[in-house]
Amino acid sequence: MEKSITTKLLLIILSSTLCVGVVSTFFLPMIYDLLRWSGAVGFLERNIFYQVAFYSVYIIGLVINYVLIKILKIVHSESPFREETEKKLKVLAVLFMLIAIIVGVKCIFIPTVLSIALAALSFIASQSFYVLSQLFKMAVAYKHEIDFTV
Repeated sequence: MEKSITTKLLLIILSSTLCVGVVSTFFLPMIYDLLRWSGAVGFLERNIFYQVAFYSVYIIGLVINYVLIKILKIVHSESPFREETEKKLKVLAVLFMLIAIIVGVKCIFIPTVLSIALAALSFIASQSFYVLSQLFKMAVAYKHEIDFTV
């Protein structure tokens, strides 16, 4: 399979984003307070449920980044039509659904337009990755069938 420059570039961007994300996990409250607008409540002044939800979504985002790196490495190095790719796409679907649930529950207590949009987009991404995993499942089945016939 032809090695794409775009895939290499995406791998570099995702890998560096993952490294920066892991390091900045330890400084998340400070980064949150730096980026908030004046008059908004600081991170440590929020209740524990908000903080847990925030860290949970952040860590799930890092895991999503890691799984995307794994999928891109498979696509870049060999044929993507493998059962492993289908499983990783299902993992992405579950992770995006977790984000949709966490942010959706947060919207019940602290409703904001951005949170509602994030919950909706995460739900749509979850469904999209699930459909994509089913397509890969069928492609893998067809590939196995063709391999056995030839």
